[in-house]
Amino acid sequence: MTFNELQVDLLNLFGGDTSGDESTMAKAAINRVYRRLLDAVDADHERREFSLTTSASTSKYGLPLYVKTVLNVDDGTNDRRIFSISALDYDTSYPGTAETGTPTRIYNFGTLGVQTQISTAEQVKIESSSTSDTGTNFNVRVTGYNASDVLVSETIQLNGTTAAQATSPITFKADGLERVVKLAASGASWSGYLTLKGNTSGTTFATIPVWWDSPDYQWIEFHPIPDAALTYTIRAIMRKPELVDDEDWPEIDENFHNLLVWGAAAEMLPLVGKTSLADRLRRDFENGLVRFSSGQQVEPNRIRVFADVSTQIQQPARPLIKGIDFI
Repeated sequence: MTFNELQVDLLNLFGGDTSGDESTMAKAAINRVYRRLLDAVDADHERREFSLTTSASTSKYGLPLYVKTVLNVDDGTNDRRIFSISALDYDTSYPGTAETGTPTRIYNFGTLGVQTQISTAEQVKIESSSTSDTGTNFNVRVTGYNASDVLVSETIQLNGTTAAQATSPITFKADGLERVVKLAASGASWSGYLTLKGNTSGTTFATIPVWWDSPDYQWIEFHPIPDAALTYTIRAIMRKPELVDDEDWPEIDENFHNLLVWGAAAEMLPLVGKTSLADRLRRDFENGLVRFSSGQQVEPNRIRVFADVSTQIQQPARPLIKGIDFI
């Protein structure tokens, strides 16, 4: 079912209007349920592979926006896997390390609002891929640290495809960018993707699609620090954007699309006095969520059970038989 079909089904349950506040509430409710379903399992719909090429003397890398969790890093050049360790293991095993070479380990460095960091202190600018994203209805707030290590922020008014800066631009320090947030006025909708760049260097720090108001980029760090360009294949769980356009398709098994309507209806129907129907649909949703969670496991674990295992001597409840119970 498309996003539009889900909205129509939900609104029909309580006679809601397809425009105005009721439609806005329906969209938000469906997306809240959608997020819950995506978080419930790591399904095939969310598994993807992509390539990452390192640079000499650079250990930290921001991954593409859609990466939620790294599953495996494959070093095809050397025919081996790069093993993932915890941040604690990294700090314990390699404190203050400056060793360079071919990486054998990675750890999850953290989450940032940009995919690439500032290398030398500079100001930033931002532009859209659409001329429609312009004027007072379209702003972006950029937060980060200045040269004095003070957390500061600035607001930039978009000027369509022409790069724009804040009225009083801030010079952010190296590695100082933290967060980028889109701010559209009520009733205004973004048309293009946004690109945040260095005003002097022209380096792209973040690219924000229409579906995201504020991106989260996963970062990893290699050990040893790469001493050359190597291309790795990374398999990951990919996060999915919210449903925005009428033609958007929920990235879950189509047999469970009805859960989006049931879960959203359980939230919205009490607002119009239909509590009995809301309770019934809530039960249907919770039961369906159990089936969805159990049926979407991609590689189910094989559970082996040992029968009659005990540390105690077990005696049968009958007389012992020679040749069977003893020799």
